[in-house]
Amino acid sequence: MENINELIAEFIQNVEVSNIAFDYADKKAKKRHNLAIDKYRSIAKKLSNGTNTVCDEFFSLLHSPNENIAVACAVCVIEIMESSPEQYSSAVKRIEEYVKNTSNKIKALGFEIYLKKLTK
Repeated sequence: MENINELIAEFIQNVEVSNIAFDYADKKAKKRHNLAIDKYRSIAKKLSNGTNTVCDEFFSLLHSPNENIAVACAVCVIEIMESSPEQYSSAVKRIEEYVKNTSNKIKALGFEIYLKKLTK
């Protein structure tokens, strides 16, 4: 497996790329955005080390002051990695905090819908 710190740095880089505002009519920009998301989700799978468990170094991103990194980490913990009940709960709470505190109302609405689907 690649170095965990290198994978985490690559995860962060791809999260940042995926959060650059772009015009949805620009096919190249949309492709770059979607590719970055695919890459960071793939990295999360690699970081699970084939066991689907959340490594501590990755889980610490949940507490990043950068809300995009924290929320991307939370989504990966919920959707990709096998997590403890505490880790899962922390990930859900981080997304709830984001929804409550973000000024980006469009993303907030999207995550509200996401959270509702988790409870069904």
